[in-house]
Amino acid sequence: MEPQAELAAEWLRRADDDLRMAEFALSGQPPVHWGAAFHAEQAAEKLLKALLTSHGTEFARSHDIGYLLDLCEAIEPRTARLRATATGLTDFAVEARYPVPRREPTASEAGEAVDIARDVREVIHALLPPDIRGRTGAAGVV
Repeated sequence: MEPQAELAAEWLRRADDDLRMAEFALSGQPPVHWGAAFHAEQAAEKLLKALLTSHGTEFARSHDIGYLLDLCEAIEPRTARLRATATGLTDFAVEARYPVPRREPTASEAGEAVDIARDVREVIHALLPPDIRGRTGAAGVV
């Protein structure tokens, strides 16, 4: 596999790990809502970076989902449908990790963040070639 495809597959592996971490945080007793929201954002971010990498599109280091979607839409217009929901995940990229100032996401917000990340995963996986998707080695991510 080409280095570009290998790197895209690695972004997918990391995204799958983040999505699993988000699901673990959400199902914990007690649930860790900030952790679920943060890892959901990270999963979505890495999924978008996988698509960009697979197309050889360079991107700045950024946690801004809107910025990443701008780049993705330029190469794959079908990602535009993610904008309405996924851009809201950006709020969880940094602020959720630090104690002050921080507004704890509600159970509903954390659950919605995980659902959005799953949707991003579904869209991105449908747009990537099988050789990249098949190299992730992910087990059981929903």
